[in-house]
Amino acid sequence: MRKVVAGALAACALSWAQGAAAGDAAKDKKHTVFEGKKNFGVDGKIEKVSQDTVTIQRKDLPPVTRHVSSGTKVEKDGKQVGVGQLAPGEDVKASFNLSGSTPEAVEIKAKRTRAEKSEGRRQEGQRRSGNPPSSGMPSPLVK
Repeated sequence: MRKVVAGALAACALSWAQGAAAGDAAKDKKHTVFEGKKNFGVDGKIEKVSQDTVTIQRKDLPPVTRHVSSGTKVEKDGKQVGVGQLAPGEDVKASFNLSGSTPEAVEIKAKRTRAEKSEGRRQEGQRRSGNPPSSGMPSPLVK
C-alpha cells in the first residue's frame, strides 16, 4: 500500500512540475528560429512602427528598420504587449538576427516616454477621484 501511495505522490509532483514549467515557458517567449544563436543588439528611440516593422533612430547613426514576426517578444515597461502598442519617441533596446538576409527582431524592450507616464498618472488619478478624463480642450461655459 505504501508503494502505491508513494507512486501516486510522485506522479502528482511530476505532473505539477511539468505544468509549472509550461507556465514559465509561456512567460519566457523564445523566438524558435533563433533559439541558441547569438543575437545582435541595437538601441535608441522608436522612430516609426508598423504591423510588421519597427524603425529605431540610433544616436549619431542612421536609423535601422527591423522586421517583426509573430515570434518576436515585445515588452513595454516590463509588460508583454503587441507591436502596435509601441510609439515613436520611446526608448528601445532590440535584439535581432538574420532570417536569410532580413534582419528580424527577436526581442524588443521599450519604455514609455515621460509624457506617456505623466498622462497615465493623470488618468489614474482621475479614475480614482471619479472625474472623467478631459480631452485637453476647455469645457464650454454653461449659462
